[in-house]
Order: sequence, then structure tokens, then C-alpha cells
Amino acid sequence: PNHRSQLLLMEDYYGNYGMNLHYDGSDNKFKIFGASLSGETGPHFVIERESGNVAIGTTDAASGYKLSVDGKVICEELTVELSGSWPDYVFEKEYNLISLIELEKYIENNHHLPGVPAANQIEESGIAMGEMTKIMMEKVEELTLYLIEANKRISELENQLKVLDK
Repeated sequence: PNHRSQLLLMEDYYGNYGMNLHYDGSDNKFKIFGASLSGETGPHFVIERESGNVAIGTTDAASGYKLSVDGKVICEELTVELSGSWPDYVFEKEYNLISLIELEKYIENNHHLPGVPAANQIEESGIAMGEMTKIMMEKVEELTLYLIEANKRISELENQLKVLDK
């Protein structure tokens, strides 16, 4: 039996529609079109009936994701809740901050910061924004520690110069 049914069709006087919502039982997806039926290549918005996954600009939600968008997304605010610790552990006495010499050698050999994905990894897999934000905060906090240490060394050298000038 044909399970395809027109759930909602809003047409203007000329037969063009502003919205077409239909359900095709063969793939268990509610599909919303937002233009005329002539020349339509696919729905603009799809809700997978069983999983509740949503796809915008594509007919299929990516595996393992509740929302898939084929195109750009803009929002006023995005909140990502992370499990695990926030990088304040960098300020703990036990934290092993590598020396700047070791850091320089690492960068020369690997062309990226330790703990930060390489460009080819990001090009291949994309960026998990929550995890990347955590990594960037860790690097900012490490950089702060390097600056504090550098400032102490500069102050010591200035004091030594004052003693020599007397």
C-alpha cells in the first residue's frame, strides 16, 4: 500500500505553494518543502519519525547526530555543556608545564601546539567546538603561566642591572 500522504499543502491562486508537508511511510520521514513542486530536488526540512533526528537542507541526518544542517548556521548564543574538568587544572602545583625550549622543539617537529589537533585532523574530522574551546582555554592558561614566569625573570634582570649601575 502507498503510505505517502499529503499532510498539509498551502497553495496560492496560481498553484504555487508556500509550504508542503508530507509523510512517506517507506522511509518514515516527515518532509517539508518550501517552494513549488516543479523542479524541486528535495525537501528543505526533514524529521525522521522514529529517531526524532532533524535534517535541514539535506534529506538525511548524519549518523549519530540529532541535527544535521547542509549549509551555514548562525545563532545569537550557543551553549555547550562539557563533561570532565575545565582547564583550571593548569594552575595546580602538580601540573607539568613543559619548558619553552621543549615547547619550541615540539612545534618545530609537529607544526602545532601539544594537545591541539593538527590541521589535517581538523580537515578530516572537523572540530568538536566544546572540546576545542577547552583546549584553547588550556593553552591560554599555559600562556599566562609562561608570561608570569617571563615577567619574574625580567624583574630579576632589572634588579640586577640596578645593582650593577650603583
